Amino acid sequence: MTCKYYGCTSLTSITIPNSVTSIGSNTFSKCTNLISVTLESNSFVSTPQNNYNSIKSIFGEQVKTYVIGKEVTSIGNHVFSGCTNLTSVTIPNSVISIGNGGFYGCCGLTSITIPSSVTSIGSEAFYNCSSLTSVTVKATTPPTIYSYAFSNQSNTTLYVPVGYKAAYQTAYDWQNFKEIIEIEMGD
Repeated sequence: MTCKYYGCTSLTSITIPNSVTSIGSNTFSKCTNLISVTLESNSFVSTPQNNYNSIKSIFGEQVKTYVIGKEVTSIGNHVFSGCTNLTSVTIPNSVISIGNGGFYGCCGLTSITIPSSVTSIGSEAFYNCSSLTSVTVKATTPPTIYSYAFSNQSNTTLYVPVGYKAAYQTAYDWQNFKEIIEIEMGD
């Protein structure tokens, strides 16, 4: 069976609605101009279909921007792992956890904003994100982070809400960032 999207070079962006519960591997392969994907479905972000590299295996490596829908409550283990061209991801305030290896090896990612709703970040969630230089965490209580959640902390600035720098300086592994700077947090 031939998928109507395979090799579609005119496709530049796509929204996967919440009603879609599965997409086969390589469905969007060879869509070389696909650079932006909006994922409204919890099915793709919370539970990887292939249990490893599910987003990469569906959309390929060329996608630079992912927007996660407001229905999504967690980012599953290794969902975005190996998306080397990923430069931007929008995590909504509905997400409460980022799984183990969630963004492992996303070496194009330079900054990430973690919403105040996130309470835990799994092991190696942002490991081998070698270009990551800015992490903004909107939570006033530092999320629990597990071993090796970040690997580039000595070169990364952590931005936290005004008045909460001390909380991050004493929280496990948050104190290992290059510097911690307080900023006003907007919505």
